[in-house]
Amino acid sequence: MIEIELDNQPLAVDNGATLADVIRHALVPYCGGTIAIIRGTEESKKATTEYLIKTTKGDIGIELSAYHDLWQHVQSKLVDCGVRWAGREAVAFGSFETDVVPSHNDHEYARWEVLLGTGGYDSNHTHLILSKQRHTAVHGAPADGGVIGRVVSGKSVVDDLGTGADNQITGIAPVERWETVVDKIVTTDLTTAIEQGMRIFTYAAIELSPDAPYGAEHFLAAAKDNTLTFSTISHSFASTEMLQGEDCPFEQKEPRSVGI
Repeated sequence: MIEIELDNQPLAVDNGATLADVIRHALVPYCGGTIAIIRGTEESKKATTEYLIKTTKGDIGIELSAYHDLWQHVQSKLVDCGVRWAGREAVAFGSFETDVVPSHNDHEYARWEVLLGTGGYDSNHTHLILSKQRHTAVHGAPADGGVIGRVVSGKSVVDDLGTGADNQITGIAPVERWETVVDKIVTTDLTTAIEQGMRIFTYAAIELSPDAPYGAEHFLAAAKDNTLTFSTISHSFASTEMLQGEDCPFEQKEPRSVGI
């Protein structure tokens, strides 16, 4: 016997069964549309350009956009560095040695940009500077401004940093993300062989909002005969253009809920 799932319900079928054999057990009668099949999932670890800077005040996440090689060399030097100076516009950790070439030019920096600057235009006294607001300054940065990335999390931590002894970097770690890779197919071929562990979906259940009556009517017109034909399909959405040109007022003005 082969153990599978049909529309989220467990099902056992004979060896050698096909999709035609399976859909006979569907609670909702199959009306000839596309069937979705998940063969399996696999998790993989993906490297990113994000790093977590751990401080005595909390964690700060940054995303690199430049100077990647230099960053690899200075990470270890930043550990145990304290706040060299802090102001209304920016805060700086340091100092540490690099081979950057300082310039005397001023640059405009956006809020939350991360850059490398120097003290006294000396690369032996390099600072990691976090911009807290848009400003123009001479930070002794390289001629291109020295921007290496931007703050993506922990912005309140940046605002809390000061020059006391309890403001220090305690560690830096790369951010790794886990991705779920789904082995899936969509088909109308009812001779498709059934494999162990398959998850098969023959229909989609849609809950219409009572707060969007015009949108609900629009959907029901598009889903004539309980089928919906898509014109555009991407990894994040599917859409139909069969009612393009028909008026449908915008009814839901609230932000979209997570996962919906």
